[in-house]
Order: sequence, then structure tokens, then C-alpha cells
Amino acid sequence: MPGILLFASLLVLTAAHAQPSVGNLMHMTVLGLGLLALGSTAAQAFDWDGFRTGMIGLGVLFMLAGPALGRAEPSSLTTGPRLSRATLGHLGIAWTAYGLAVILMSLFAPQEEWITATIIFGLIGAGLFVLLAGKWEHRRTMR
Repeated sequence: MPGILLFASLLVLTAAHAQPSVGNLMHMTVLGLGLLALGSTAAQAFDWDGFRTGMIGLGVLFMLAGPALGRAEPSSLTTGPRLSRATLGHLGIAWTAYGLAVILMSLFAPQEEWITATIIFGLIGAGLFVLLAGKWEHRRTMR
């Protein structure tokens, strides 16, 4: 797992050099991937629950990337329709809240199935939050 995460980090850093406007988001992503690799290695070394440790690392990754995503430049993240600054802000909030929910469930859920449910339903909830917030923002600006 750490080798795969190192390779993914190198890809992300290469992308950051190709498009400097997303540098902060990419650097936070690399930091999160590094912490995920560290957690995976620690889980193996100290015989921790690898699934829970990995999910905590995933939550940390989302919590690090969320604020950076919320501050990203709209034109730097998409080649399709341009996302507004408000939509990116909502997406950053959703990612951060999702990461926090995954961490809390990974720490306190009595069964691993609850963590898996949080991963699935949390993504759906974050997506719905961004869609509804975007529609609300669109209606507000049209008035």
C-alpha cells in the first residue's frame, strides 16, 4: 500500500507542476496520501486494525483537501463548465465534513459495516449537498 500511495503522490506532484494554479490542492492531496501511507505502515508495524486505520487516513485526506478545494480557482479544476467560487466553497465544506464523518465513524463505530455505510452514504450526501447548495446559489444570483 505505501508503494502505491507513493506512486500516486508522484503522479499528483507531476500534475501540480503541469498546472500550477492547483498547486495548493495538489500539495494537500500529497500530504494526505503521505499520511495515509504512514498510517498503513504503522498499522502493519503495530498490528492495528488495518481497515480502520486506512479509513481514518482517508478521512484525513478529505479533511486536508476540502479547504484547499474550497479556495481553488474556478478555472483551474475543470475543462468543462466553469464551477463558481461559491460551488467550490460548498464542495470544500462537503469534503471536509465527509472526512470528519469518516474519521469519527472509523474511531467509534462498533462494526466495520457502519464505516462502509458512512463511506457510501456520505458520498451521496456530500454530492446532494453540493447540488442543492449550487441550485440555491443559482436562484439567489438570478434575483
